[in-house]
Amino acid sequence: MNQENDEVRLALLKDSIQRMEKDAVEFEARLEKKFDEYVLKIAFEAQKDRIDDRIKPLERLVYGMVGLILIAVVTALIATVVVT
Repeated sequence: MNQENDEVRLALLKDSIQRMEKDAVEFEARLEKKFDEYVLKIAFEAQKDRIDDRIKPLERLVYGMVGLILIAVVTALIATVVVT
């Protein structure tokens, strides 16, 4: 009877160890994924100002072109009203 109890306990311990190992592997994978995301976020934050500095002139050019188009449309409308 005592030997059977020991075998049952041993089987339960082996099962518990296998589940713990599986949980540890899953936890390590999730932790690694979070760490990679954190590192990418830090790298992006470091380069963000440099990216903004490169985009600003292009942004101003686009806003200028949109402004010119709007001025041309308004001028055309005013000219149409004044001429007719």
